[in-house]
Amino acid sequence: MVPIKFNPVSSKKLYIQIYSQILSQIQAGTFKVGDKLPAERELCEQFGVSRAPIRQALSALELNGLIYSRQGEGVYVKSNQLAEEKKQSYM
Repeated sequence: MVPIKFNPVSSKKLYIQIYSQILSQIQAGTFKVGDKLPAERELCEQFGVSRAPIRQALSALELNGLIYSRQGEGVYVKSNQLAEEKKQSYM
């Protein structure tokens, strides 16, 4: 049998890593309340992933009250703080 060398993987799911990075940028003030986030396609390119984990991360951010989306317009920052009762609820 031929030995195969695998690269180590992160124990966190992709969408959680993306969620965390976007959350950090919102909390740091890079994206302010009312700002539009980059389009899904642009986020895919920046993170080097497909649309599925981007959509999962955005969905989790929306469920935690941080962003909201307007169909045909984009995704906007709603708040820069997680609601206390919702912290970690989608992680």
